[in-house]
Amino acid sequence: MRDPGPARAPRIAVFIPTFRRPDGLERTLRGIALQEFARVQRPDVVVHVVDNEAGGPMEPLVRALAPELPWPVRHHCEPQRGVASCRNRCLDLVGEDEDAVVFIDDDEVPRPRWLDELLAVALKTGAEIVQGPVLSHYVDPAPEWFVRGRFLQLGPFEEEATLRFGYSGNVLIDADVLRRLKPRFDERFNATGGEDQHFFIKLMRAGCRIVTAAEAVADEWIPGTRTSLSYMLRRRYRVGATLALADVIEDGRAPVLARRALRGIATVGLAAASAPFSALVSGRAAGAEALGRLAYGAGQVGGLMGWIQREYDVIHGAADARPQP
Repeated sequence: MRDPGPARAPRIAVFIPTFRRPDGLERTLRGIALQEFARVQRPDVVVHVVDNEAGGPMEPLVRALAPELPWPVRHHCEPQRGVASCRNRCLDLVGEDEDAVVFIDDDEVPRPRWLDELLAVALKTGAEIVQGPVLSHYVDPAPEWFVRGRFLQLGPFEEEATLRFGYSGNVLIDADVLRRLKPRFDERFNATGGEDQHFFIKLMRAGCRIVTAAEAVADEWIPGTRTSLSYMLRRRYRVGATLALADVIEDGRAPVLARRALRGIATVGLAAASAPFSALVSGRAAGAEALGRLAYGAGQVGGLMGWIQREYDVIHGAADARPQP
């Protein structure tokens, strides 16, 4: 990200895609209202809430909370349900005068120095993409082994480390990159998730660099329905499967797909062999991690065959998700 210089403050668009999470959205907006700045000049910010449901049911909540925020808050409606469609609506709203775009999810709460740290790292490194950590907290009591395993957590990170992946919850993207490359979230991922993995793969292949902002922390609030072994394994499978689908979309050559399949098979074999030993020696969290690697490897193979879980059919309702073929 280029430094706009002392003549003006950085212009930032913050996007919150949301679907039927009023309590989560309220926590996110209240967290944004508490932002503090010590490393960079206080930016000019516009907060955009993109409601992924016809009729925009989150609009009254946004309107009620708007006076508490130090910046303008705008509500938008994207009636085409699906996570990629909602994020594409965010991209459509990026203005010509913005320096950077920031995404945060509606189950995340930014800490007070969140935006300051994202911007400071972006200006210091000149990186096109800055990723902040997403640390897990639990709405309901979670099993001790699940908490210890940190299975749904992104980070912690070292400061200014280079990443080979990107995640759309808690990330800053140089707006010039979006205007120049005009990337889109592929709507074939609408019902499965993984659209962000594919999106950042495309940006990295176009020469963009992803670095970390270790202190740009967002806290994710995880419900009890996501703290089971079965959920973790489904999620790991989906990650592997969507990476395989990204290979199919971006390349599709037989040698590339064969390497992905072989990596998946090797991962399954190694994880299957190590899971009992890991559980016996290091406990349930280690055993679950080995099973997670097995599920990830199986996903890489299954994704090449089109076997991808439609996670957002469950969230939106199968009849409403309308995924792309």
